[in-house]
Amino acid sequence: MTQATGQYYNADFIAASGQGITYEPQRTHMWKLTLLTAPGGISKSAFEISMLTCPIPAGENGIETINYGNEVRYVPGRYKVTAFDISLTEYVGLNTLAQLWKWRSLVYPGLGTTGAIGLASAVKATGLLTLDAPDLSIKRQFLLQGLWPTKDPVPNSVLTYADSTETMKVQMHFSIDKVLPHTGIAG
Repeated sequence: MTQATGQYYNADFIAASGQGITYEPQRTHMWKLTLLTAPGGISKSAFEISMLTCPIPAGENGIETINYGNEVRYVPGRYKVTAFDISLTEYVGLNTLAQLWKWRSLVYPGLGTTGAIGLASAVKATGLLTLDAPDLSIKRQFLLQGLWPTKDPVPNSVLTYADSTETMKVQMHFSIDKVLPHTGIAG
């Protein structure tokens, strides 16, 4: 029996022991964002290892209005992926911040000194956001197409002598063309 049939009035079906029911909650720390393509030779591993926080990106359709006579109808409009902000840890050995600046400089070559803008084909990457089950048996994935940084990487840490336990974090804002349900999501 499933919870949907209304037979359960307690939580025995969630993370149950030996009942053959696998309603195991997804943990928010069991994920990784992998770059399948890395523009300009940026380090894929530095990017993946440094990840700290990442939202699950979502898309939405605009609403188009059709006026006809005395009535109005609404139809789905253009698809757009919402803003995608990630946070990374700056690791000195990986030089995470330098890798992010390298990618950003492909988007805005010369970082303002030339007035040029990078070609989309040279700056966009494809990413794969993977959510793993606690035992790694189930993978749910989102394919992120057309991923590129829209803002400069900004350390969101304040430099201070007062706290020796704080590590430097870097915020990065991305644009994404499409988010596609991949393995384990669609279907």
